[in-house]
Order: sequence, then structure tokens, then C-alpha cells
Amino acid sequence: MLGTNGGGFFGMNSAHPFENPTGLSNFFDTLAMMLFPFALVLMYGRMLKRFRHGLVVFGVMLLMMAGTIVWSVHYDTLRPNPGLTAHPVARNYQIPSSKGPLAVALPAVAGLPVDQHLGNLEGKELRFGTSAGAAFAAITTDVTCGAVNAEADSLNPVAALSAHGRHVAELRVRGQGRGHDQHAPVRHPGHLHRRHDGGAHAGVPGRKIEAREVKLVVLAILVHPLMILMPTGLFSATSWGLKAVSNPGAHGFSQMLYQFSSASANNGSAFDGLGVTYGFAHSLTRC
Repeated sequence: MLGTNGGGFFGMNSAHPFENPTGLSNFFDTLAMMLFPFALVLMYGRMLKRFRHGLVVFGVMLLMMAGTIVWSVHYDTLRPNPGLTAHPVARNYQIPSSKGPLAVALPAVAGLPVDQHLGNLEGKELRFGTSAGAAFAAITTDVTCGAVNAEADSLNPVAALSAHGRHVAELRVRGQGRGHDQHAPVRHPGHLHRRHDGGAHAGVPGRKIEAREVKLVVLAILVHPLMILMPTGLFSATSWGLKAVSNPGAHGFSQMLYQFSSASANNGSAFDGLGVTYGFAHSLTRC
């Protein structure tokens, strides 16, 4: 956890009682995976001898992390599991597809006798507290750790959007030195620094950015979405992805999209209902 490598000796890593037995150990697990990413941001300011600049970056990253934690806890801990909630009226939706609008019918569902005043408890370890799973999911994606203490696949859909969106946006605190390298291409071209002749140019502290650097920035920004969208599209259009998903419809697609966005973002967390024995490795094994 301290090295933000994620996981652990046990497959369920931070959800396993031998690895993370109490709420106190969960606190130190969470703290450990945050130390290096934030320290690296402050070290960046010291290396440039512009510590206040590092503090500004630190503050922005901390504010963004706090926002994702609040979002996840609000939409998971304070909301019931929609799969256990009554839907007394049948609903019909039209979703776009390559063959035109596709009708999706959701039948009326009777509510189950489950007390949900503590929110969505599916896939959670209650020895940590009711909100620890959602908060951990937000933090582990913010710092690119990838460890889990709850089942990400069981988060309420809008709560999971927080973790999913962080993979896609790539703007967060990052471990292993990969935090600032994603913030820099987006943030630095907008910096203005005074020239000796009274004009201004864009650049990082002490370094000028011109057309060549901007082109490289655009290329760096485009690599990430391509690494997500291309394999997701391939697996969605072939039996590789269709056989791997464990949920029908939109959530099954989210499992695939999350898998590739997490891998591309150097995170490693996953919607673990997705099977991992399909695709390239499976095809090569059969050959």
C-alpha cells in the first residue's frame, strides 16, 4: 500500500481479514497509499525551488480527491441498492444502436424485505464502517493504487462513476511518479511567464513552451483515450467481451470499459464480475 502497488498476498487484498482486520488497520492502509503521491507533488515544488507552486498543485489535487470521496459516499452510503428497491411500474426505454433504436423493457419489480437505511451494503465489509468501502474506492483510484476493500462491481452506478471518471480524465494524485506527468500536459501550456522585453509566453516555470511542445502535449493527451476506446470497442463487438461480462446491458459494457480504462490509467482495480479468461490470452491458448 505504501508503494501504491495495490493488491496484496490475498486475492481480496484489503478486504481480507488477515490483511486488513479492523477499522484502524483500514485507516492506516488508506493513509499509506496517499503518502507518496502527495509527497511527490510537494517534492516537485522543492525541485523547481518554487514551493508555493507545488502547494497550489497539492491543493488542487486534494480538493479533487475530496470531491470524489464526497460523491462516492453520497451516492453509495446514503442511497439504497436499486437492485433491491421496489419498482412497481414497468418502464420502457429506447437506446440507440447500429440497427436503429432498440427497445428495452424493464418489468415491475417487487421490493425485497431488506433494511437499507445504511445505504448500499452489497459487497461491503461492515467491520470498517458503512462508508469506508465507497471512500476507499474513490481514494484508490485517485492515487492509482488499485487495492480494494469492497467490491467495486457492487457500487451503486452513480457512485462507481466517480472511480470510473477518474480513470478516464487522468487528472488526479498519482503514485509511482505518475501524478504530475498527467497533470502537466493539460495545465502547463496555459501558464504565462513574463519575458524580459515585457511580453509573455506559455510555459512551465523556467521552461518555454512553443508549437513543437504543444503538438507533443496533444499527442500525449490523445494516447490515453485511444488505449481505452480501441480495445473496449473490439471486445464489445466480438464474443471475447460478450462471454466475459457477468451482467447484461449497460453494466456489462461498464465492466469492459472500466477494465481497459483502469489498465490504461495504471490503476489495476476492476469490476471483478468481468471474466478474465477470454480474449487474446484465451485465443492464443486454444491455438
